[in-house]
Amino acid sequence: MKNQYYIDRSLKSLWNPCTQMKIQQAQSIIPIKRGDGVWLYDYDDKKYLDAISSWWVNLFGHNQSEIKKYITDQLDLVEHVMLAGLTHEPAIQLSEKLSNLTNLSHAFYGSDGSNAIEIAIKMSVHHWKNKGQPKKNKIIYLENSYHGETLGALSVTDIKLFRKNYASLIKKVGACHLKISSELSPYESLLKTIAYQQLHAKAAETIFQRFLSQFNGHFPKAHELLKLDPMLIRASGFSQTKTETLLRIAEASINKIIPNEKEIIYLSDDEIIKRLSSIKGVGIWTVQMLLIFNLGRLDVLPANDLGIQKGYQALKKLDALPKPKLLLTAGEAWKPYRTIASWYLWRAH
Repeated sequence: MKNQYYIDRSLKSLWNPCTQMKIQQAQSIIPIKRGDGVWLYDYDDKKYLDAISSWWVNLFGHNQSEIKKYITDQLDLVEHVMLAGLTHEPAIQLSEKLSNLTNLSHAFYGSDGSNAIEIAIKMSVHHWKNKGQPKKNKIIYLENSYHGETLGALSVTDIKLFRKNYASLIKKVGACHLKISSELSPYESLLKTIAYQQLHAKAAETIFQRFLSQFNGHFPKAHELLKLDPMLIRASGFSQTKTETLLRIAEASINKIIPNEKEIIYLSDDEIIKRLSSIKGVGIWTVQMLLIFNLGRLDVLPANDLGIQKGYQALKKLDALPKPKLLLTAGEAWKPYRTIASWYLWRAH
């Protein structure tokens, strides 16, 4: 077989990235001879659907004639020239297009994803150093995130498999461990959020479990909740106001004001806030908690939250709590990840 000839040569001379070589020796790698559209072909002319587009760099298919023409035309002019102290039209043209698309003034190019991450980290740290804030050098990254395997990229990666062998070389700055309760429906999430509102966590849990015990330990369907005597709801430990709000949430669910799990994923944050806050007793803060902890939306800033305000006060060493308007103004710089900023602010005081 022609394939085996190239497999044997490859295993003797090549280490493949992101590949466990012991497994490859047992299962064999696939030698690729050519590509056409979405298909790759080996040396025995067996074809494979390139479902990952060869690691995201070939979105338009292999052997695409228009792309090939641009590449060969460029090769006839100059195949490569460094951008240190030099420039050329293709780089200028691409930068202008990117600027128009992103509203950013300049582009800076790296050779690959890991390199781009390291460049971004360096530019950010250097920016704050030039601004006279050299201690502003902590990098926020997401739980289970992966950005490549160079040391700089690993420093903002939260996958133990990739970090453990290089831990001594990497300074741990702390990942955002935002816990999402996506197993709850929007209706169930609202019930639980109202139940826990303005109560200590342990007290709220006791009351809520007492409430659920009236429905065999499960969340009640909306019609089941409406059939229950309100006095029994109050007997769980809820105030009159919370009891009335829970019943209104059940009514809103039946009247389709509360979207179901499938519908809500297509609604914007603002649309969800408008619909759910129309229910008396359900405020914007309550809906924001649903957006963050149930739906996992990444660009939510609860500016009226006391914990957020205290965190910002501690971070900026303010004499008084910041007004919501100030937080919203500051939050413009945190878009589109204001939820992540909120997570850190909750832990800053």
